[in-house]
Amino acid sequence: MRIVLVYSSLKNYWEERLCAFCEHCIELGDELKVIELFGRNSLYGIEDNGYQRHGWWECLFPDSNINTIGDSQVRERLFEILDGYKPDVVVTGALTFPCGFNSFKWAKLRGKGVVMFDDVLISGTSRNPVKRMVRAHLCRRVQAYFVPASDYAVESRSWGAGQKNVFEGLCCVNNQRFGSVSREEMEEYFRNSDLDIGRRYMLCVSRLVPIKNVKRLIEVWSKAYGFREDVGLIIVGDGGQVIVLQEVLLMM
Repeated sequence: MRIVLVYSSLKNYWEERLCAFCEHCIELGDELKVIELFGRNSLYGIEDNGYQRHGWWECLFPDSNINTIGDSQVRERLFEILDGYKPDVVVTGALTFPCGFNSFKWAKLRGKGVVMFDDVLISGTSRNPVKRMVRAHLCRRVQAYFVPASDYAVESRSWGAGQKNVFEGLCCVNNQRFGSVSREEMEEYFRNSDLDIGRRYMLCVSRLVPIKNVKRLIEVWSKAYGFREDVGLIIVGDGGQVIVLQEVLLMM
Protein backbone atom coordinates (compact mmCIF):
# COMPACT_ATOMS: atom_id res chain seq x y z
CA MET A 1 0.00 0.00 0.00
CA ARG A 2 1.19 3.49 -0.83
CA ILE A 3 0.70 6.10 1.89
CA VAL A 4 1.25 9.86 1.57
CA LEU A 5 1.32 12.19 4.56
CA VAL A 6 0.68 15.84 3.69
CA TYR A 7 1.13 18.75 6.08
CA SER A 8 1.91 22.47 5.93
CA SER A 9 5.10 22.52 7.98
CA LEU A 10 6.97 19.62 9.58
CA LYS A 11 9.63 21.08 11.83
CA ASN A 12 11.50 19.88 14.90
CA TYR A 13 9.38 17.31 16.73
CA TRP A 14 8.11 15.78 13.47
CA GLU A 15 11.39 14.28 12.29
CA GLU A 16 11.69 11.49 14.87
CA ARG A 17 8.00 10.64 14.54
CA LEU A 18 8.12 10.44 10.75
CA CYS A 19 11.29 8.33 10.74
CA ALA A 20 9.64 5.87 13.13
CA PHE A 21 6.49 5.84 10.99
CA CYS A 22 8.55 5.19 7.85
CA GLU A 23 10.33 2.25 9.51
CA HIS A 24 6.99 0.84 10.62
CA CYS A 25 5.61 1.11 7.07
CA ILE A 26 8.65 -0.73 5.71
CA GLU A 27 8.12 -3.54 8.24
CA LEU A 28 4.54 -3.89 7.03
CA GLY A 29 5.58 -3.84 3.37
CA ASP A 30 4.05 -0.40 2.74
CA GLU A 31 5.55 2.69 1.10
CA LEU A 32 5.53 6.11 2.75
CA LYS A 33 5.98 9.50 1.13
CA VAL A 34 5.89 12.74 3.13
CA ILE A 35 4.91 16.02 1.48
CA GLU A 36 5.65 19.23 3.36
CA LEU A 37 4.12 22.31 1.74
CA PHE A 38 6.24 25.15 3.13
CA GLY A 39 9.86 25.33 4.24
CA ARG A 40 9.78 28.73 5.95
CA ASN A 41 8.19 30.16 9.09
CA SER A 42 6.27 27.41 10.81
CA LEU A 43 2.95 28.32 12.42
CA TYR A 44 4.41 28.36 15.94
CA GLY A 45 7.56 30.31 15.14
CA ILE A 46 9.85 27.31 15.58
CA GLU A 47 13.24 27.46 13.90
CA ASP A 48 14.62 24.53 11.89
CA ASN A 49 17.05 23.72 14.70
CA GLY A 50 18.83 20.89 12.92
CA TYR A 51 16.04 18.87 11.38
CA GLN A 52 16.57 17.28 7.97
CA ARG A 53 14.34 15.87 5.27
CA HIS A 54 14.96 12.34 4.00
CA GLY A 55 14.64 10.72 0.59
CA TRP A 56 10.96 9.98 1.15
CA TRP A 57 10.31 13.52 2.38
CA GLU A 58 9.64 16.31 -0.14
CA CYS A 59 9.03 20.03 0.42
CA LEU A 60 7.00 21.70 -2.34
CA PHE A 61 7.83 25.33 -1.54
CA PRO A 62 11.09 25.28 0.48
CA ASP A 63 11.65 29.06 0.34
CA SER A 64 8.06 30.15 1.02
CA ASN A 65 5.49 30.23 3.81
CA ILE A 66 1.71 29.99 3.96
CA ASN A 67 1.34 33.77 3.54
CA THR A 68 3.31 34.05 0.28
CA ILE A 69 1.80 31.20 -1.77
CA GLY A 70 -1.80 31.30 -3.00
CA ASP A 71 -4.21 28.43 -2.45
CA SER A 72 -4.63 27.78 -6.19
CA GLN A 73 -0.86 27.43 -6.60
CA VAL A 74 -0.68 25.04 -3.66
CA ARG A 75 -3.56 22.95 -5.01
CA GLU A 76 -2.08 22.73 -8.52
CA ARG A 77 1.36 21.63 -7.29
CA LEU A 78 -0.04 19.23 -4.69
CA PHE A 79 -2.38 17.57 -7.19
CA GLU A 80 0.53 17.16 -9.61
CA ILE A 81 2.66 15.38 -7.00
CA LEU A 82 -0.18 13.16 -5.77
CA ASP A 83 -1.17 12.20 -9.32
CA GLY A 84 2.43 11.20 -9.98
CA TYR A 85 2.79 9.11 -6.84
CA LYS A 86 -0.72 7.59 -6.92
CA PRO A 87 -1.16 6.81 -3.20
CA ASP A 88 -3.84 4.49 -1.87
CA VAL A 89 -4.28 6.54 1.30
CA VAL A 90 -3.68 10.22 2.12
CA VAL A 91 -2.96 11.21 5.71
CA THR A 92 -3.46 14.91 6.35
CA GLY A 93 -4.45 17.56 8.89
CA ALA A 94 -7.59 19.54 9.62
CA LEU A 95 -9.94 20.24 6.71
CA THR A 96 -10.13 23.90 7.71
CA PHE A 97 -6.59 24.51 6.38
CA PRO A 98 -5.56 24.52 2.68
CA CYS A 99 -3.30 21.53 3.25
CA GLY A 100 -6.05 19.33 4.68
CA PHE A 101 -8.84 20.45 2.39
CA ASN A 102 -6.83 20.13 -0.84
CA SER A 103 -5.53 16.69 0.16
CA PHE A 104 -9.08 15.63 1.05
CA LYS A 105 -10.38 16.98 -2.27
CA TRP A 106 -7.75 15.11 -4.30
CA ALA A 107 -8.50 11.84 -2.49
CA LYS A 108 -12.25 12.13 -3.04
CA LEU A 109 -11.87 13.02 -6.71
CA ARG A 110 -9.59 10.00 -7.22
CA GLY A 111 -11.55 7.58 -5.03
CA LYS A 112 -8.78 7.18 -2.43
CA GLY A 113 -8.91 6.84 1.34
CA VAL A 114 -8.35 9.70 3.81
CA VAL A 115 -6.97 9.58 7.35
CA MET A 116 -7.27 12.90 9.19
CA PHE A 117 -5.21 13.83 12.22
CA ASP A 118 -6.60 16.74 14.19
CA ASP A 119 -6.74 18.25 17.68
CA VAL A 120 -9.89 20.34 17.30
CA LEU A 121 -12.47 20.09 20.08
CA ILE A 122 -16.09 21.11 19.58
CA SER A 123 -15.83 23.23 22.72
CA GLY A 124 -13.12 25.31 21.07
CA THR A 125 -14.78 25.95 17.71
CA SER A 126 -17.40 28.29 16.31
CA ARG A 127 -20.96 27.68 17.50
CA ASN A 128 -22.27 28.68 14.09
CA PRO A 129 -24.62 25.79 13.14
CA VAL A 130 -23.91 26.14 9.41
CA LYS A 131 -20.13 25.86 9.91
CA ARG A 132 -20.60 22.84 12.16
CA MET A 133 -22.93 21.20 9.67
CA VAL A 134 -20.42 21.63 6.83
CA ARG A 135 -17.57 20.31 8.96
CA ALA A 136 -19.60 17.30 10.11
CA HIS A 137 -20.59 16.57 6.50
CA LEU A 138 -16.95 16.51 5.40
CA CYS A 139 -15.78 14.54 8.44
CA ARG A 140 -18.28 11.78 7.73
CA ARG A 141 -16.43 11.16 4.46
CA VAL A 142 -13.11 10.50 6.21
CA GLN A 143 -12.17 6.83 6.59
CA ALA A 144 -10.24 7.13 9.87
CA TYR A 145 -9.09 9.65 12.48
CA PHE A 146 -5.81 10.04 14.34
CA VAL A 147 -6.18 12.14 17.51
CA PRO A 148 -3.92 13.08 20.48
CA ALA A 149 -5.91 11.49 23.32
CA SER A 150 -9.17 9.82 24.36
CA ASP A 151 -11.03 13.12 24.90
CA TYR A 152 -10.42 13.99 21.27
CA ALA A 153 -11.58 10.55 20.18
CA VAL A 154 -14.97 11.15 21.83
CA GLU A 155 -15.37 14.51 20.11
CA SER A 156 -14.25 13.12 16.74
CA ARG A 157 -17.27 10.84 16.87
CA SER A 158 -19.39 13.92 17.52
CA TRP A 159 -18.02 15.42 14.30
CA GLY A 160 -19.37 12.46 12.38
CA ALA A 161 -16.82 9.70 12.82
CA GLY A 162 -19.46 7.42 14.31
CA GLN A 163 -18.04 3.98 14.95
CA LYS A 164 -15.27 4.38 12.39
CA ASN A 165 -11.64 3.82 13.24
CA VAL A 166 -10.43 6.48 15.68
CA PHE A 167 -6.84 6.02 16.81
CA GLU A 168 -5.20 7.79 19.74
CA GLY A 169 -1.64 8.95 19.26
CA LEU A 170 1.20 9.04 21.78
CA CYS A 171 2.32 12.61 22.47
CA CYS A 172 6.09 12.23 22.24
CA VAL A 173 8.44 15.17 21.76
CA ASN A 174 12.23 15.36 21.77
CA ASN A 175 12.52 18.27 24.20
CA GLN A 176 16.25 18.62 23.57
CA ARG A 177 15.41 20.25 20.25
CA PHE A 178 13.78 23.24 21.94
CA GLY A 179 16.34 24.19 24.57
CA SER A 180 19.31 26.51 24.12
CA VAL A 181 20.85 25.31 27.40
CA SER A 182 21.52 21.82 28.69
CA ARG A 183 19.65 20.16 31.54
CA GLU A 184 22.78 20.36 33.70
CA GLU A 185 23.06 24.11 33.10
CA MET A 186 19.39 24.57 33.99
CA GLU A 187 19.75 22.61 37.24
CA GLU A 188 22.83 24.64 38.15
CA TYR A 189 20.92 27.86 37.49
CA PHE A 190 18.13 26.95 39.89
CA ARG A 191 20.58 25.78 42.56
CA ASN A 192 22.30 29.17 42.46
CA SER A 193 19.13 31.26 42.11
CA ASP A 194 17.64 33.40 44.86
CA LEU A 195 14.25 31.68 44.77
CA ASP A 196 12.58 31.75 48.15
CA ILE A 197 11.42 28.21 48.93
CA GLY A 198 8.84 29.54 51.38
CA ARG A 199 7.22 31.76 48.77
CA ARG A 200 4.37 30.75 46.47
CA TYR A 201 4.93 30.87 42.71
CA MET A 202 2.88 30.81 39.55
CA LEU A 203 4.75 28.60 37.06
CA CYS A 204 4.48 28.88 33.27
CA VAL A 205 6.27 26.31 31.07
CA SER A 206 5.92 27.24 27.41
CA ARG A 207 7.55 27.96 24.07
CA LEU A 208 8.13 31.69 24.13
CA VAL A 209 6.41 32.56 20.87
CA PRO A 210 3.50 34.96 20.17
CA ILE A 211 0.80 32.29 19.78
CA LYS A 212 1.36 31.18 23.40
CA ASN A 213 0.38 34.65 24.68
CA VAL A 214 2.92 34.69 27.52
CA LYS A 215 3.08 38.48 27.36
CA ARG A 216 -0.62 38.61 28.25
CA LEU A 217 0.00 36.21 31.13
CA ILE A 218 2.64 38.58 32.53
CA GLU A 219 0.26 41.53 32.27
CA VAL A 220 -2.55 39.65 34.04
CA TRP A 221 -0.24 38.36 36.76
CA SER A 222 1.10 41.87 37.34
CA LYS A 223 -2.41 43.25 37.93
CA ALA A 224 -3.54 40.33 40.09
CA TYR A 225 -0.42 39.55 42.13
CA GLY A 226 2.24 42.12 41.27
CA PHE A 227 1.65 44.04 44.51
CA ARG A 228 2.01 40.93 46.68
CA GLU A 229 5.42 39.91 47.97
CA ASP A 230 4.29 36.35 48.82
CA VAL A 231 3.49 35.35 45.21
CA GLY A 232 6.09 35.20 42.42
CA LEU A 233 6.04 34.35 38.73
CA ILE A 234 8.41 31.86 37.08
CA ILE A 235 8.49 31.45 33.30
CA VAL A 236 10.40 28.47 31.93
CA GLY A 237 10.96 28.21 28.19
CA ASP A 238 12.79 29.41 25.12
CA GLY A 239 11.84 30.94 21.80
CA GLY A 240 11.81 34.04 19.65
CA GLN A 241 10.17 36.27 22.29
CA VAL A 242 12.76 35.85 25.05
CA ILE A 243 14.15 39.39 24.76
CA VAL A 244 10.71 40.98 24.33
CA LEU A 245 9.35 39.25 27.44
CA GLN A 246 12.41 40.16 29.47
CA GLU A 247 11.85 43.81 28.56
CA VAL A 248 8.17 43.56 29.59
CA LEU A 249 9.18 42.15 32.98
CA LEU A 250 11.78 44.88 33.51
CA MET A 251 9.21 47.59 32.80
CA MET A 252 6.95 46.10 35.48
